[in-house]
Amino acid sequence: MDKMLLDELLMLNASEKLALIEELYKSLDKPDPEVDKAWLDVAADRQAAVLKGEAKLISSDEVFGKYR
Repeated sequence: MDKMLLDELLMLNASEKLALIEELYKSLDKPDPEVDKAWLDVAADRQAAVLKGEAKLISSDEVFGKYR
């Protein structure tokens, strides 16, 4: 990263830094239709397995109990 640019950015006040961070984040968060479709396919497959009784369901108490 350009040192002069970084020095200038570090002089921004807190709200300006936050606005910059939000804009940078938005620039990274670009939807990818292929990835979205893949996740929808996974979710549909999992839902179908649950509805058919093919999936082993685990209670949230059991899952979160491991981390207490």
